[in-house]
Amino acid sequence: MMPFANAGEDAEAIAENLQGILEAVGDDVFSKALLKEEPETRSAVRDCMFESHVKKRFPITHKILCEAPHIKWPSRVAYERSWTEMGQVAPDEEIWKP
Repeated sequence: MMPFANAGEDAEAIAENLQGILEAVGDDVFSKALLKEEPETRSAVRDCMFESHVKKRFPITHKILCEAPHIKWPSRVAYERSWTEMGQVAPDEEIWKP
C-alpha cells in the first residue's frame, strides 16, 4: 500500500525474506499459510516475490499466487507515474502464469 515505488534495497530484502521463508518451511507449509490469508494478502505476497524463483521448485505456492487477484497497488501507480514524469512509458507489469 506504499504510495511510492516499491524498489531498491527494501524491496530486495522483502523478496529475499519471503524466498528464505518459502525455502525453509517448504511448499506445503507455505502454501497452506497462504490459503489462510485474504486474497489481497496473497496478491501482495506475489507482488513481492520473483516468479522465476517460485515456479522452479514450489508448484503449489506458484499456483496459489497465480490465482491471487491482480491489484494495482499504490506502489505500482507511483512506479508508473515516475516513468510518465520522465516522458516515458513504464514496462508492462509481469503477470504470473500457471
